[in-house]
Amino acid sequence: MGNRVKSGKFFVLCHDMKSLLLLLCWCISVAVFSQKVAVTPQEVIALEAERFLGVDDYNSLYYIKGNTLFKKDDRQLYQFAALQLGPIATVDLINPLKITLYYKDANTVLILDNTLSEIKRLSFTNIENFRNVSHTTTANDRRFWIFNTDTQQLEVFDYNTKKVIQQSLPIEKVPLSVASNFNFVWLLMDTQILALNTYGSFLHSLEHQGILSLRQHNGNLLGWDGQHFFYKPATQEAFLPVDLPKIPVKQFSLNNEILYIYDGQKVTSFRLKPAKN
Repeated sequence: MGNRVKSGKFFVLCHDMKSLLLLLCWCISVAVFSQKVAVTPQEVIALEAERFLGVDDYNSLYYIKGNTLFKKDDRQLYQFAALQLGPIATVDLINPLKITLYYKDANTVLILDNTLSEIKRLSFTNIENFRNVSHTTTANDRRFWIFNTDTQQLEVFDYNTKKVIQQSLPIEKVPLSVASNFNFVWLLMDTQILALNTYGSFLHSLEHQGILSLRQHNGNLLGWDGQHFFYKPATQEAFLPVDLPKIPVKQFSLNNEILYIYDGQKVTSFRLKPAKN
């Protein structure tokens, strides 16, 4: 009899501990997912464009209209077009003194200076060991990050020597989009984000739920799933939802913890204020 009573008490104790652990896990998950990134409205700028690209560190605004790249600052409006290359696929503004334009249809990348004058042009089709490239962004020291779709590898490509400096192991699929700075690159895949360094080494992966487009600045990541924004500061391990008012989103960009949203008529900016750990 005594043994049965002890066994019964032990069962009740285990059951209570299990319930307590489940409750604790639920509370932690609620606390995490209930956190949101607050925003502070900054300014609204009227803009007529087909594609809004972003704002650089000097507060110049970039956009595309009629397949022409425009740069607007406080004093002047600059423009650049290379219509024979087809539509502009991507524009990387991480270095406003050396802006990277990629024309995917022509498999060609251009570098422009701060007045949108062409500095360099490189066709990946016309070089030795030609390659087909899906994405090109700015890396450090006269180099590009490129994704080679022939080998399914991320490559660090020196545009002066026209040689690959480093490359990753093969990656199963072509990224949906690529976000990078001089030393690190983030590849947006269907269900995760892959982080790599300039040696082509895999650093870590980050799971996500339906992010369709990705931006970064100083290692801070901003994702958009078609309805909501999610922000991950470089010092944190997970994305948090951004607490924004309802606003139409045509294009967006991130710079210095400021989110810029273009709705087709104006650019509205918000300063992101993630909660401190």
